Amino acid sequence: MAISQITVVTSATDSKLTAVQTVKDEIGLSGTDDDNFIDRLIDEISGAITTYTDRVFAQEKVEERVPGYDHPDLIVSRTPIQSIESIEFVSNGSATTIDSDNYFISDAEAGFVRRDEAISGGIWSSTLRVSTDLVPHHPPLAPELSWKVTYTGGYVLPNWSDTRDLPHDIERACLEGVKARFLARQRDPNITRINIDNIYSASFTQFGLPETALQLLDPYRRIA
Repeated sequence: MAISQITVVTSATDSKLTAVQTVKDEIGLSGTDDDNFIDRLIDEISGAITTYTDRVFAQEKVEERVPGYDHPDLIVSRTPIQSIESIEFVSNGSATTIDSDNYFISDAEAGFVRRDEAISGGIWSSTLRVSTDLVPHHPPLAPELSWKVTYTGGYVLPNWSDTRDLPHDIERACLEGVKARFLARQRDPNITRINIDNIYSASFTQFGLPETALQLLDPYRRIA
């Protein structure tokens, strides 16, 4: 993922990747005695999933400062891109707004915003910095984060009032994690595998997630 700097403009109402009732239906629970415990587990497992995938899944409005590379696409990190409010070029304390007719979302899931080919040759101008230091093996300078993209990105999560669009395998990974933690709530943390009455088993990883969850999440994982 490209170097960037993100400021959240409008934060998500919550980041839970599944709902308490969904977990209870999965486990076969009735009543409300365990609701608070399950809710805490959902928060913990949702956080573990964010750490493992290096992604924020909850839809939020953000300002993201990214570099340009003389390439047709700018790359932003909160995906899928739902809408773009503005793109500005910020330099020396001044900002120039790019007309919205001059770009479009070319790949919402990948976070690609493409510049119209008729504008500036269809590229986002490079913000790479050239070092004048002639010391051998001097590390290259980090690029300027001169392009500022204000946009809404991410998914509608299961607890929200809008129609959810979170992929079901991400929710399934969260369910698997919560179920494993709930059924093994008395587990010694040094134990990495459980087998309960030969009807449920799970192997835990260093992320606190069962292997089945990691397999579901791997397609969504970002490797720096």
